[in-house]
Amino acid sequence: MNKRKWLVIVLALAMVLTMMPAMALAAVDATVTTSLTDGQEFVAGAAEPTEFTVTTNVTEGEGTMVKGTFEFSGTDEAVLEYYETYQDQGWKPLTGNTFGPATGFQLTDDATSKFRIKFNDGSEGEYDFTINIVDANNESEVICSLEQSLNVRAYQKSELTTNIGEKTFIAGDDEWTEFTFSTVANDDDGILVRGGSDFGKQYEDKIAGLEYKQGEQWINMKGQDFGSEQGFPMSDATSTFRVKFTEDAAGSYTFTARMYRADNPQEELCSVEVPFTVKKASSSSGSGYVQQKTLTFDTNGGNSIDAVTENYGKTIVLADYTPKRSGYDFVGWYKDEKLTEKIEYAILDYDMTVYAKWSANGEPTEDATVETQIVLVINDKTAVVDG
Repeated sequence: MNKRKWLVIVLALAMVLTMMPAMALAAVDATVTTSLTDGQEFVAGAAEPTEFTVTTNVTEGEGTMVKGTFEFSGTDEAVLEYYETYQDQGWKPLTGNTFGPATGFQLTDDATSKFRIKFNDGSEGEYDFTINIVDANNESEVICSLEQSLNVRAYQKSELTTNIGEKTFIAGDDEWTEFTFSTVANDDDGILVRGGSDFGKQYEDKIAGLEYKQGEQWINMKGQDFGSEQGFPMSDATSTFRVKFTEDAAGSYTFTARMYRADNPQEELCSVEVPFTVKKASSSSGSGYVQQKTLTFDTNGGNSIDAVTENYGKTIVLADYTPKRSGYDFVGWYKDEKLTEKIEYAILDYDMTVYAKWSANGEPTEDATVETQIVLVINDKTAVVDG
């Protein structure tokens, strides 16, 4: 064989060897998908990581040795882990830019890998995340890839509110006074919690009774927190309580109510500071107690008017309480929020609110139906006749 033929054979072999990786790669047809949605929302500082999956779908080339690589713009803002199924090693941190065995793994159809991510507190923003399946022998050769954007918002803690400020407490009253605490769970939803305060502990000698309602039962909680030791799931909910105060309890007080993790009482989720007043009971004919009621003024944008607390049955002349509002004329006080029933007197046989109505300066007021009231006072007793 002459030198020319040898040269042709060598060149042909060289060309075949050079093309082999490309030919092998061209024979692989695969895609990668994830349970994440593009632009999915995450919460910065969330208590638990968010799990997601990545699945390979292989049409051709199953069994090819591959590696997994990733690119993540939020590497310093989150903890990213994958679940290592080899020998059931469990969750492993994604360090560097690869995952899986260093030697690679076989590309398999409908194979699913588990990942989880937890963003640090204060990491709000938008991040890009890319997963690549590459040739194990040549990582620059990408077989298939997936790109996602992730949006991270600030953690919204739960909220705790109460209606105690709307209640009237009377020292020595034999009747229970009910009040409520309400929670809005926000991002604390589902966390097992208990509720507590220093109310029944701090003022134990001033409290004749303190209970909370569980189903149809009233449970004593004087000096105690409420909820089982295992806790209950944080949710949007309202809990009802009731209290009686001792005869010497008149005065002003403040306590703190809070919701905390059942497994860690030191970790508070939300709290509210609650000021309240216990009023001194008024005597009638030297015996018994007269309960007091409160009239609240909703000025609908006018200046604030202090609530009025008087003995049960007291008649309040509303003309003595006139709010002001820049650019408006005061029309009068009404019984209802829809401003349909105008009144001139309020009788405190229950805690009540009256509502101000306004008309813009220079505008004629609509004719209003005024409830005519005749007030009779006989021997310090008040009666009102509507007409």
